[in-house]
Amino acid sequence: MLTLRIENFDRLPDGGPLEFAIDKRGFDFGRDQHLDWTLPDRNRMISGKHCEVRFYDGAYWLTDTSTNGTFLNGASKRLQSPYRLADGDRLAVGDYVLAVSVKLPQAAVQPAAPPVGSSPPLMGADIWDSPHEAPPPIDASQLLPRSREADRGPDFLHQAAYVPPPLDEPEPIRKPRPSLSVPVMPTPAPAAALWDSEDSRPVEPVKAEPVAEEAAPVVVAPRETEEAPKPAMARNTPTPPSGDGGAAEFVRRFAAGAGIPENVLGGVDAGELAEDAGRLLNIACLHVMALLRARAEAKALSRAGNRTMISADDNNPLKFMPTPEEALRVMLGPRTRGYLDGKAAFENAFGDLKMHQVAFLASMQAALTELFDELSPEAIKTAADAKKSLFSGKGNYWELYAERWAARVGRREHGMLGAFLELYADQYDKLSASNRNRHS
Repeated sequence: MLTLRIENFDRLPDGGPLEFAIDKRGFDFGRDQHLDWTLPDRNRMISGKHCEVRFYDGAYWLTDTSTNGTFLNGASKRLQSPYRLADGDRLAVGDYVLAVSVKLPQAAVQPAAPPVGSSPPLMGADIWDSPHEAPPPIDASQLLPRSREADRGPDFLHQAAYVPPPLDEPEPIRKPRPSLSVPVMPTPAPAAALWDSEDSRPVEPVKAEPVAEEAAPVVVAPRETEEAPKPAMARNTPTPPSGDGGAAEFVRRFAAGAGIPENVLGGVDAGELAEDAGRLLNIACLHVMALLRARAEAKALSRAGNRTMISADDNNPLKFMPTPEEALRVMLGPRTRGYLDGKAAFENAFGDLKMHQVAFLASMQAALTELFDELSPEAIKTAADAKKSLFSGKGNYWELYAERWAARVGRREHGMLGAFLELYADQYDKLSASNRNRHS
């Protein structure tokens, strides 16, 4: 099962689904309405058919067919197609951030690749499974060496018998050591001697004694070679003083980074200090990420136009990573262009939270002031008196109030609350833009 879910929007302009799920088949998505999943895009950064997803070999493969590209996990370069989607991936498609969830059955896992050094299968091992007919066997005579005609005498008894020359012996699998003596094969007797020899038995094969002698070097080596590996026992020796120096250096640099005197950490175990620092950093990430999510939800509730979007570089992992562990892996791991480092990420997060708090209170005050100024009794009386005629009375006050209320509410689903949220969102966007310009 493959699921793509939009993370950075709570609704789409056309009311379409925020996620798309498929099971063991392919689909297409992009800006066009006729595709399996449509992603609206007024800026036309998303292509008509942006990507194709196909299922084969037990996996989901994405092919980028777009003009402006699809970016994987905050990378600065577009992904190379085809790409095998993995659980936890994040795709940047235009202004959308798509979270990838892949859940495959156990049987769909691909078997491990054979070792690099494994031998290829023997030729002919699958001859009975071949879809083609086996070729006809060749004549065995073609495998014999070409013979020469024997010398002929006056009659058969004087004809020299032809004995083919001995074939070259294949090299032995294990070459004998120079010190071993291998019996020499006797030279074949002349052809005529074979007829006259009383003992016409074939030459006896070489006995296997040399092989046994060859295996002799495998026996246990002398005692001197047994005692040679003693220097390897140095692994179990106590840690040299340089290890204590490394721990002291860690404590010193930790104190310098934290801005506290080094003597405050005197006698503290460096290992425990490192573990405590890791826990504190994890807790800080957890709560900062929770505050950033609350900020995003507040902006979504008010429909503020300023949203945090993933870009090609310098993204904040505290905003886009799903867990504190993933954020720490990005911030403390190798530096990449796609994400900020730890110091810059926290500074950016706290700056955004501070700006949001100030903008929230100021926007709330400005929205209420505008609403009350329009519907306050003084404003109604002043406006009604300006229109008052000779035959009009105090009843015009109520009529004017009802007109202004209806104009504000209109056809909004939440009535006056919706009108207030619109005023709040407008003020929030103005203040946010002003703060960005002041800090840029």
